[in-house]
Amino acid sequence: MTDIILITGFFGAGKTTFLNRLIDYYTSKQMRIGIILNEFGEINIDKTLIWTTDEYQLIEINNGSIFCSCLQSVFVDGLKHYARNPVDVLLIETSGFADPSGMCSIIEAINKNTGNVFHYLHSICIVDCFHFLTLIESVAVMEKQIGGCNIVVMNKTDLVDDRETEAVSGRIRKIDSSAMIYPAVNADIELDILNLEDKFPAAQKRTALCLNTPSYRPDTFYLTGDNRLRLSQFTDLMNNVKGKAYRIKGYWNLAEGLYFFESINGIVNLRKVIGRKQHKNGIVFVYQHDHDISSALMGFKKTYLTT
Repeated sequence: MTDIILITGFFGAGKTTFLNRLIDYYTSKQMRIGIILNEFGEINIDKTLIWTTDEYQLIEINNGSIFCSCLQSVFVDGLKHYARNPVDVLLIETSGFADPSGMCSIIEAINKNTGNVFHYLHSICIVDCFHFLTLIESVAVMEKQIGGCNIVVMNKTDLVDDRETEAVSGRIRKIDSSAMIYPAVNADIELDILNLEDKFPAAQKRTALCLNTPSYRPDTFYLTGDNRLRLSQFTDLMNNVKGKAYRIKGYWNLAEGLYFFESINGIVNLRKVIGRKQHKNGIVFVYQHDHDISSALMGFKKTYLTT
């Protein structure tokens, strides 16, 4: 039987960091690992941030949520692949806007047709303590992610004081009083606890009113091209849209070298990549239906990327 661990959480919470820790942990135990990696953008930037090894299989599902009707059949096909090609543990990282309410029904349907090959071990929600109290008031899917989990990793506790940590914990408890909560820095918790199944409530939770609908889906914009631009040009763009975008992530080969671009809820990180000379140019922007962002991105594309 294959254990499934679902990793949820809003953009920038630390899901990919936690996934890497799980990969390292299960690899060290010589377990067969399967991965399904879900991203809202047309390409999966997170794939380049995953540790590569010959010990696991990886399936990418891009351009939406695996629980949305537009991609659910693709997700089911991915699960069926692992039903035919069994692994010891299947790690599923959802996109930041995914509502996992339908996970139980999907697994039940597949198990009915495959002889109970999957065991839904854990649904783990990664929470960004630094942004949580602000975002939870306006991003409804965050409550769905917490309400559907049995473990919450309260990440980035090093960026907040004890008072705010308690406030975040209290808010989580109001949403889901049964989930186990673990404070963390860099999504680092003691992973051996995951094997103590009796310690946790069941992952088989169901929540009403699914948010995986086209009207709730955020806008995405993908910048790509071969133009070797300057860092200052991208810095101006990032500063223009950062406060209105949920997530910006990608790479670009600039005149100054290869750079990694990231913005999480208005905080920008531009980092020169050392030791790797080339990467496919591509930056994904995720935002909630904002004409100003769309106009700025279209203007940037027309000015700098249209030949």
